[in-house]
Amino acid sequence: MIRGWLLDLYPSGPNQITVWIITEDGKRLKFLDTFTRRIYVSGKLRDLQALTNHLADSKSVGGWRFVEKQADLSDSRPKKVLEIDITDYKRIPFFARKLLRLGGYEKFRLHNVDIPVSQAYLYEKDIFPLAHLSVIDSGNRLTYTLHDSVEDIDYSLPPFRTAWLHVYTKQKGVIPSFNDPIDAIALEIDNKTVVVNGRTEEDIILNLVETIKREDPDIIFTRGGDSYLFPYLAYRAFVNGVLEKLVLSREDIPVKAKRRRGRTFFSYGRVYHKAPIRRLYGRIHIDV
Repeated sequence: MIRGWLLDLYPSGPNQITVWIITEDGKRLKFLDTFTRRIYVSGKLRDLQALTNHLADSKSVGGWRFVEKQADLSDSRPKKVLEIDITDYKRIPFFARKLLRLGGYEKFRLHNVDIPVSQAYLYEKDIFPLAHLSVIDSGNRLTYTLHDSVEDIDYSLPPFRTAWLHVYTKQKGVIPSFNDPIDAIALEIDNKTVVVNGRTEEDIILNLVETIKREDPDIIFTRGGDSYLFPYLAYRAFVNGVLEKLVLSREDIPVKAKRRRGRTFFSYGRVYHKAPIRRLYGRIHIDV
């Protein structure tokens, strides 16, 4: 049994969740847990029974059963709904549209379809981010015991290791550009500054990867990391032919180079733009 804090979790396979724990003695441990993503369908019982005839041959379905659930806030008591095991969480949008079509868009109501798989895992395991807990690993099957509550306002925090990431460029124009080469990189770690240099831009990028791996921070702070800094680093790594080596996560997963579009929305008379999240795996990235 391991006691510690829940640092990070994310899907790492069709029915698998990767979990990172900071232990009470300061270790950073990775666990794998088997997790079946489930969705629920409510409607008239005869319609649900007829629907099961279409599930046997579906590649999206691993199993199904009838369970008692509170399907609607207005229901006075739980009622029978159809619980469906999904073989691969990535198939949920496609499968949900299929179910709606089978019901003529009026017979069935779908539940838990749009919940991210990591969030669904937290709900099912009754845990929460940074929870202080014990973990028992029974071979790709994790069991948790909570030592605090999500409602606590006075709680213990894990012994985080943090780093601020700063990138300095050889700016050629008035406006910063992805075509500007990297000049130097600095990491602020525990009141000290680690300067990452190199003879070439490729050396600087690879030295950054080695420095992150050596210092092993739990949290990396950036300014504009989602909107500019990480995409810029990925592009410079691509230009230098080392994109697959630009690994800032604890997992061996390189930073993505895709220029994904963000989201623009209107709120309280103002227009806001939210850049797409550039996440790390086994670490936390906070763009301030």
